[in-house]
Amino acid sequence: DAAVQHIQPTHDTMAFSQGMVDNFKEAFALFDKKGHGVVTTEDLGRVMNAFGLEPSQDELHNMITEVDGSGKGAVDFAEFMKMMSKNGTSTASELKETFALFNKSGSGKISSAELKVIMEGLGEKISDTDLAEMIRLADVSGQGAVSFADFEALLLE
Repeated sequence: DAAVQHIQPTHDTMAFSQGMVDNFKEAFALFDKKGHGVVTTEDLGRVMNAFGLEPSQDELHNMITEVDGSGKGAVDFAEFMKMMSKNGTSTASELKETFALFNKSGSGKISSAELKVIMEGLGEKISDTDLAEMIRLADVSGQGAVSFADFEALLLE
């Protein structure tokens, strides 16, 4: 995580609000488990697998190569931001697809149990207290779970 903290905004990152940059930093830290300041195809695959996706090595390689300006076979934080925002802002259909990855039950709400499965798949050991707090922070509608409207507000803030 220390590697992420030292990154200065560049012309590539200036189009994002501070809240968006902070969200990207949190996401980058989930991908960059070893804290070496880059995301490799292995890191990308691990996170996608945690969401139940099974990209091929070629697909992972292509995702990295598309934004890897230096040819190192991994992406640094600025390249990661470019990858995460490649198509500009998320479309409604992309948000719905992402929401569905979290909401495996199809109930229309992300429960703490569903969030726990994802976090554990990412290698995060998380207490029930922390899970409850994450749900509470995201649960704008006050339903005890994260609805699509809550999820959308969280990602587009």
